Amino acid sequence: MSTHSILTLLAALALLMAATLAVGLLRLRQRAALLRELHVLADRQETVLRGLRAQLDAAHAEIDLLTDQSDVRRDAPALAAAMREHLAHRLWLRDRSAQAPLAELRATRAAWRTSVDTLQNETDSLREAQSALHRASQSAIGH
Repeated sequence: MSTHSILTLLAALALLMAATLAVGLLRLRQRAALLRELHVLADRQETVLRGLRAQLDAAHAEIDLLTDQSDVRRDAPALAAAMREHLAHRLWLRDRSAQAPLAELRATRAAWRTSVDTLQNETDSLREAQSALHRASQSAIGH
């Protein structure tokens, strides 16, 4: 084997190693970016859920005033289920995300985006209903 052939082979191996390293670094960057985004989505989901809880509490308080009921707390099963799901998301993020394949991280991101969007739509709907309730209560008490 000639020196030229050996140098060509070594150059090809170096290129292959560089390409492999570049692909590995790209995957690490993608993983880091996905994990950051999942943390942001989890925080956003928690913020929306807490806001939803506050809106429900305010709506219940207004209903209690209108109906002269004592401070009866009504459990919101859908909200409780969403809070449990959120906790499961947080635990998955803490315990499993580091070992999850990129495809699973991407699927999780898509599911969480949908969840956050749905919760935000529910929050908007509740805000509209709460405004209507407030207007009705103001009319009922003569303001």
